[in-house]
Amino acid sequence: MSLVYVGIFPQLPLPAMGKLMERAVAETADVVAALGVKHVLAIADPEILPPGQYPPAPSRWPSLPMVVPCPPAADGAAALLFAALRQAGWQGEGYTTPAPSEGAESLGCAIGAALNDDAEPCALLAYGRLAGGLEAEGGEAASARRFAELLLQGLKRDTVLLHGIPPHLLGGQNIHNALLVALSAREGAPRLLAYEVLAGIGYVAAEIYRSSPVAGFARACLTRFLAEHSIDELPVPGEPLLHEPAGCFVTLKKEGDLRGCIGTVNPTRADLAAEIRHNTVAAATQDPRFWPVAADELPLISVSVDVLGPLERIADMAELDPFVYGVVVRSRGKVGLLLPHLEGIEDARQQVDIARQKAGIWPEEEVEMWRFQAERYYE
Repeated sequence: MSLVYVGIFPQLPLPAMGKLMERAVAETADVVAALGVKHVLAIADPEILPPGQYPPAPSRWPSLPMVVPCPPAADGAAALLFAALRQAGWQGEGYTTPAPSEGAESLGCAIGAALNDDAEPCALLAYGRLAGGLEAEGGEAASARRFAELLLQGLKRDTVLLHGIPPHLLGGQNIHNALLVALSAREGAPRLLAYEVLAGIGYVAAEIYRSSPVAGFARACLTRFLAEHSIDELPVPGEPLLHEPAGCFVTLKKEGDLRGCIGTVNPTRADLAAEIRHNTVAAATQDPRFWPVAADELPLISVSVDVLGPLERIADMAELDPFVYGVVVRSRGKVGLLLPHLEGIEDARQQVDIARQKAGIWPEEEVEMWRFQAERYYE
């Protein structure tokens, strides 16, 4: 798992008053440096990439022929991106590639596979700006504002929206195609870092995916268990969260499809590490919907961990938002739970109905409900 970070980086330079964006740029740069990233690939509209000839087969990623190195002395917008990263302490190699007008999702999958197979940690950054003229009047400005609204809504709630933005709203921006590539490179939990309109131009910074030692420990547990059927002596990373008590759910997916999911709502063991050990093995062997995971499936399986916050009793579904809260329903000893921000769950009614079904609670039965928030961690 060498692709350790995917994010959205604003087109530089920023106007002097962009304090929120400056902090978001610094945060992104700090994370890239802290993750030990050796190679950063910036994907952007061709208009903001340095001019040059693209070689037929670069030596680093032969499957990505349009990737070129960006020398430290290069000029232009992409060079400013790498300069910002180096200012935060990153010392790796920078590369660029153009975002295509068609086939962004296919390219994203190819980039994700190539960077993930690299021997050293890699990051992918979608680079650009939102539409200009956001503070103007008229139809073009209205379209630009609508585009910005949909993009932000997609990052905050449902990335499916980003794939269906109408073509007539895409004028005057250069981020959309690059963003589609980044979203297709790695499954993640998008987090908006900042959005500002500066001198009439929209700037956005966001995190799409970040590798975490929390999910990495779950992967280590799964790997050790499938090989040795024992994980008692597995060392725990120094991540502080792993040493605090918390409930969690471990989710296994095989080539994107669910392969197992087991968890605990409240902490039942000394710390999160112990919770992850137990729930990882349970997800692989005790989920009644699936056969136990076999060792030869491991290369095809991805692991994520949801760390749950406290339960909060609610009176009705009006207090739910499936993109923010998970839900627990209970009736006569039967309990159903659904995690937040799951693909295909679009409203509270649907969320509660599925939780009921999981528990075997009939639609006409009254239920008690609780909501909770969860932080999702990826490998």
